[in-house]
Amino acid sequence: MLARPVDQIRVSDIILAVDEPIQATRCLPGSPAGCHNNKGRCLTHDLWEELGNQIYLYLSSVSLHAVCKRRLLGTSGTFHGSFHSSQMVNAAE
Repeated sequence: MLARPVDQIRVSDIILAVDEPIQATRCLPGSPAGCHNNKGRCLTHDLWEELGNQIYLYLSSVSLHAVCKRRLLGTSGTFHGSFHSSQMVNAAE
């Protein structure tokens, strides 16, 4: 038996209840220590940390009812463009 109706339970609630953080980095959330052995933060740390935040926001919008009824809309797009590493270097400059 659940404490609330399934349409009021979010996937993020379940993840928090089992104490599983949503993170895409090796660092502890909010930790000033880095993700490398030398305690430094990797170049893309903030990018991955924000990805974890976005995943949490998305899961906060998904109810257990929607998952059980397979009502998740296929709204995620697939990137079909061509992007080369040289473009990434140029964009960073």
